[in-house]
Formats: sequence, structure tokens, C-alpha cells
Amino acid sequence: MAGLVAAVRQTSALVRDAPARLIHRVRHGDDHIRMDPANAVTIVMNLSESHSARCRLDGRAATTEPFVGAVTLVPPGSPAAFTLTGTANVLMMQVPWSSVRQVAETEGRDAARVEVRPRIAFDDPVLAHLLYAAAATPDGEVEPVEPVIVRLLAAHDTRHRAGVPALGGLTPNTLRRVRARVEASPEDPPSLDELATEAGLSMFHFAREFHRSTGSPPHRFILRRQLDRATMLLADRNMAVADVAAAAGFAHASHLARHLRRRTGLSPDAFRTRILP
Repeated sequence: MAGLVAAVRQTSALVRDAPARLIHRVRHGDDHIRMDPANAVTIVMNLSESHSARCRLDGRAATTEPFVGAVTLVPPGSPAAFTLTGTANVLMMQVPWSSVRQVAETEGRDAARVEVRPRIAFDDPVLAHLLYAAAATPDGEVEPVEPVIVRLLAAHDTRHRAGVPALGGLTPNTLRRVRARVEASPEDPPSLDELATEAGLSMFHFAREFHRSTGSPPHRFILRRQLDRATMLLADRNMAVADVAAAAGFAHASHLARHLRRRTGLSPDAFRTRILP
């Protein structure tokens, strides 16, 4: 864990978890973070949208406007640097490379040829769900790391790419307009008909092409964005859960609690306690 610890010590991060844990809840202010190469895969998942980031990973530079659930992968031996503007809440997990190879061998792969791709601020709802589950593990218990490794091997191993991207889908400009329409009124999400009109398509054609572009049907994407907004608002511990639910577009607190539990396995109060820094 030397790489992760070194990175945290160079920042104003608040780490509440015991050092022995593989996953950490971290808060950064305006900061520059340098992560030295480590013999592990470092996974960083964003929990907030109140910041921007300039990143350099494995020689590649990018500027991102992070979204909740955005994941960055830093493979072993890859130097990484992040310059943050604003306050960022993240989950950071460092998985020993020896563990990755052990799981690869149990799956019948050539462990010596496993290689995880470096990636910056991408969307992987499955990996995000697994990180939430690991972060929610009670103190004193071992985090469920193997499911995280299985997902890394299935979706992010450069030598075993899972699946072939679907052809078709919405154009980038159309997809941006649709997403902006969803973001414009989180407390009153648009209907399928309104989104189809924004895209200039029939509802059937829009739903099909949106699924091809994002991997999710429109209603599931809208629900995810509502949950993303709720998880950010829950960081304000003075805000009642019922008010969080209303501001995120849920009918009531129980409605939010039901969907948050499906996504993270936690109630809103437990999410505040176990996930947020």
C-alpha cells in the first residue's frame, strides 16, 4: 500500500479507515496528488461533482469534469498525477497485483500475461457497485476483493477484452443534449417522450439507440443520475433524508432508501456513516 499511503500523505485528505483496510474514504481540497508506481492496481471512484481534475496517467493527459461513480484505474508500475480544483470525495482501493494473478490463475488465464488498462474517469456501474460493497464492509472484516478482481479481469484486461462495442447509437452531440436535459431538472426528471423529442427521434427508436450508446435503457440512466445526486446531497449531514429525496426527484424518503439499498446495500443514514468521508 506504499503508493496509496504516499499519495494520501501529500494531500489534505481525511482518511477515517484503519491503515490495514484496502479501501479508503478520502476528501481532497484544491490539491496536487502524485501517485508513485506500485505493485498493485489502484482504483479511484468519484463520489462528488463539485470539482474538476487535470490528470496525467501513464504518459496520457486529460482534463475531466468528474461525475459520481466515475472510475479511474492506475495499473501497477504506472505513475499518475492529479491536480484538483474544488473539493473531491472519493473511494480509493489498492488491490495487490499478486491477488490479481491468483484470481487469473483460478479462471484459467495466463497470469503472466494479465494487463489492466490505465483509464481515467470512465463509467462502470458494476465496478462501482462492488466498490460500494467493499467500502460498506464493517470494521474488522475483510473487504470482498475477489469480485472486484473478477470484474477487472472481465472488463479491463487488455488481453481479454469482454464483448464487442455495439454498432449504432446516438451521435455524441445528441447524447450530450439528452444528458444535459436529464441534468437540468433532477427533481423533476423528463419523460421518455421529452427525451425522444430532444433527440429528434420516435420513442422506440430513441430508447433503442440510447441503450446502444450507454448500455442502459433511459429510465435506468435517469434513476442512476437521481441516485448520484442523492449521494452528493447526503454529504450534507444537516440535510434531512426526506429533503434529499425530494431534491433528487424521489417520491419520498422510503423511495430513495429502497433504490439506494439496491445500489449500495445501505440505507441513507448508513451510506453517510460508512461511505462518505
